[in-house]
Amino acid sequence: MVEAGSERILGLAGGELFLRRVRNKKENTRQRTQRPRPQSEVWGRVIEQVGRPAHGVRYVHVCDRGADDYEVFLQALLT
Repeated sequence: MVEAGSERILGLAGGELFLRRVRNKKENTRQRTQRPRPQSEVWGRVIEQVGRPAHGVRYVHVCDRGADDYEVFLQALLT
């Protein structure tokens, strides 16, 4: 987090350690699309963890490509 007026670094607002699992090479496309997607779910949990900003404050979430997901954007709008 950065203070807007002074641009002083305050720290990290939220985060979660995540270990990507090795892909099963025997898995077909259908099986791959049906299994849970924990990598995408991480960003929704972090957005929820940080919570809503106070009135007049804006949060900017910085994510990797794992957050490029409809559910993550929806979570950001609803939180």
